[in-house]
Amino acid sequence: NKSTFIALVPISFGWLVLCWLFIRQEKEEIKRVAYYFASTLLATVLFFILRQLTLSTSIFEGTYANGYTFNINTMIFMLNHWVVWLTRGYLGLLVCLVMLLVFWKKIEPASRKLALASLVWIFGWFTVYLPWDHAIDYYLLPFALGYSVFCGMVIGSLLMSLPKLRAPFKIIVIGLTGLFVLLIL
Repeated sequence: NKSTFIALVPISFGWLVLCWLFIRQEKEEIKRVAYYFASTLLATVLFFILRQLTLSTSIFEGTYANGYTFNINTMIFMLNHWVVWLTRGYLGLLVCLVMLLVFWKKIEPASRKLALASLVWIFGWFTVYLPWDHAIDYYLLPFALGYSVFCGMVIGSLLMSLPKLRAPFKIIVIGLTGLFVLLIL
């Protein structure tokens, strides 16, 4: 699927930037993520070369590709569609973003790293879906996966550190977790 190739290049680049920003001392980790980015980029280039050689339709032709339009009016319309969609099913993302920002130091580093990587994943798929008028729930599963990982890492890490938190912080974490649960029901 070409949308997967289109999304994974900026996502893998975002992961490389995160590694460089947050874990510069772990050279092997940066090298591993750089290899992943390079292999994703190479696979994408090869995919499009082979696609061009074997298919007669352009990248913007086909059953679903016709729905891609890089027109500002369409993208504003789709942004409104996304706001409605996010409000309907993903308000918990805002709660978890607040939790991540407020309790940044309380969340263990490995969980912060995965939470940030999942935000890059979410944003990458958002950018792929924004100019597409076929963005319905079934096609948004990659977005939902990133949402699940992000919220799971933030809430899970905070709940695991609950015994070490002072009483006011415990109340805030429990309250925000309760709000998250109410929002996903």
